[in-house]
Amino acid sequence: MKLLVETLLDLVYPPPANCIVCGEMLEGDERDVCRRCFKAIEYIKEPVCRKCGKPLHHTKFLQYCYDCVTMEHCFTQGASVGVFDGILKQLIFHFKFKGKKRLAGLLSGLLIEKLETLNWPAFGCVVPVPLSRKRLSQRGFNQALLLAGPVAKALNCKLVGGNLIKVKDTRLQRELSRGERLKNLKGSFRVKNPKQFKAKRILLVDDIFTTGATVDECSRVLLESGVWEVFVLTLASGKGF
Repeated sequence: MKLLVETLLDLVYPPPANCIVCGEMLEGDERDVCRRCFKAIEYIKEPVCRKCGKPLHHTKFLQYCYDCVTMEHCFTQGASVGVFDGILKQLIFHFKFKGKKRLAGLLSGLLIEKLETLNWPAFGCVVPVPLSRKRLSQRGFNQALLLAGPVAKALNCKLVGGNLIKVKDTRLQRELSRGERLKNLKGSFRVKNPKQFKAKRILLVDDIFTTGATVDECSRVLLESGVWEVFVLTLASGKGF
């Protein structure tokens, strides 16, 4: 099955001859990224925030990051593969903004590996964080949906990509302060059919977790629609304190 998927990806998105990060020629079975760059990804390790999963660098005795101490999140727990820096940051940039959709296979694989290290309960469905119609039209694809598909398959779980929707186009979150981010997202998400989510535990998937404002607003809307519990899985997060 893996060989079939890789063959189809090669037909739709021809693989590059050079590593998209360092530019060195790829060798043997290397795909998209050379082994040296792949091994340089900074994975998140303990100690981490018990709520959002950000790495804690200042002291191993702290249990929560600054954001989780100063604001209440709606989701139950979050986790990320690595720190939003270095190689992982470059991979996400190429995937998200340079149209390198074939990286979805590699990046979703990292999410699946992360899940295997977590003692999380079973999920009723996997839900990607949605884009507004305008942003989806500009980008041409929803990166969270491409990541969530293989994750749902690995969990033998249903992927639901059209029930949680973004009804309002908002300013880019990276341009805003934490307080502005919360105001920016208020009322921007909606659940079309609450019955589809009622009493389910949901795994919400996105690419980047910074303050958590986006996934938190999604979680709030999901819980209000009748969802039992929300867990959040992302590729990268900022650093905790």
